[in-house]
Amino acid sequence: MENIKNIFLIGMMGSGKSSIAKILSKKLDMQLCDTDNEIETLCEMSINEIFDRYGEEKFREMERRYFIEMAKQDNIIFATGGGVILNQDSRQALVKNGLTFFLDTSIDVLLHRINNSSNRPLFANYNKSKVLSNLFNDRIKYYKSSCHFTIHTDLLSLNDIASQIINKYKNES
Repeated sequence: MENIKNIFLIGMMGSGKSSIAKILSKKLDMQLCDTDNEIETLCEMSINEIFDRYGEEKFREMERRYFIEMAKQDNIIFATGGGVILNQDSRQALVKNGLTFFLDTSIDVLLHRINNSSNRPLFANYNKSKVLSNLFNDRIKYYKSSCHFTIHTDLLSLNDIASQIINKYKNES
């Protein structure tokens, strides 16, 4: 792949995108952009508050606009929100503006990781297992079509995943 500008991490909530992006940012000396955190900072509201006040559709539009603009820059590690792939423009940015890694994590592992989390607006007052399975099934085709590489994360440590990404990034650069 020519002219790799950025590294994008995509996957379901709980797949490790934020944690791995921090490791990659330090090891590759690249800027870190955790899109959910950045949107929270810009809006001075949590993602839950944005969902409660404006709804998911408004959040997705904010996410799309922010992501598309940031993806035009260079030398950034992106930890994207789990739903960034729902928008066609965002999917195109993932493919064209860098190297994209899908962190493919099983539903059981995702549930274990997010079970006690209170900052997941799509799970408020719902059966987490059912919602997570439905979200995964709805999104999997977009994750697969938007990535250059898939990493099955269930049996790997954060550092092992980061090492695989670094190796692929260096081989493609």
